[in-house]
Amino acid sequence: MPKKKDDFDFGPIIDDDDTLKDFTLGDDDLFSLDEPADLESKKIPEDSLSDFTIDEKYAEPEGQKKRTSGDFAPDMDALLLTAQSPMIIEGMKYMSLRDFSSKRHHIFLEAVKGVDLYIKIIERSPSNYRKLSTILQTDIDCMEVEKIAFNLYKNKFSEAPVSDDKKLTAYEMFREKLKNAYDKSLISSSMVGIKKYFLLSGGLDQEKIAQLARENNPEFKSEIAKLNHNIKLAMEILKQTDCEIAKGMKGKDINIFIIKASQMLYYYYLVTGDRDTAKYYQRINGNYKKYFIIRD
Repeated sequence: MPKKKDDFDFGPIIDDDDTLKDFTLGDDDLFSLDEPADLESKKIPEDSLSDFTIDEKYAEPEGQKKRTSGDFAPDMDALLLTAQSPMIIEGMKYMSLRDFSSKRHHIFLEAVKGVDLYIKIIERSPSNYRKLSTILQTDIDCMEVEKIAFNLYKNKFSEAPVSDDKKLTAYEMFREKLKNAYDKSLISSSMVGIKKYFLLSGGLDQEKIAQLARENNPEFKSEIAKLNHNIKLAMEILKQTDCEIAKGMKGKDINIFIIKASQMLYYYYLVTGDRDTAKYYQRINGNYKKYFIIRD
């Protein structure tokens, strides 16, 4: 439910990474999006194996069937799953601890990739997955991954997944939960990443942004592209029932990120001459600066 900013006391907001330490918002800290008077001075001007033979002594004996890639697939799948499953379990651990800080970003990424492996194996060849079951039963982590996925399905549908399709659905549900955790850690990483574009006073470092944009700095352009994606992701996360990233914040931390990120994007698109996009982020900034969307 939307609540006015004045209902909250904005003291220091710090997660495990000190992600929001420099992003507190008070009445004296809110910035203005009025167009700078010296903008024109900062605006960017437009401007081969065919001959290879096998020695006879290494030739395959007559009558012996050649092994194909299909013979190795189950072994390779088992190797991949046993290697990736510990990362899935670690991702689940931090998700249960509600630790979505930037330092967990890589763990959640690998966890999502791991569940993707289970999904791809079932989609590609359900029979291979059934063959793998006997192998996976000897690996504690693989057993735990399967148990978590199947319990998620059972909690929702009140029955255990028996068919291949239902097992696939179970893993897809598991992936969705880990992907949500990954998205939250992505926002935390982005919070850390944009700090360098703000002054110690909390204001935007306009000179630095204008210079990087004027130089067409490739690393900076990449960061701007990621920020465009992440601010939309943050707004989507706020629509969820569980939108909390830092414990006890109930979405206030994401609001602060959206305000700061939209301020930076507004100014960037202003100095690069894209006034339509600048106005879009100006509207976002005004809306989220006026109200904080939190979940009770």
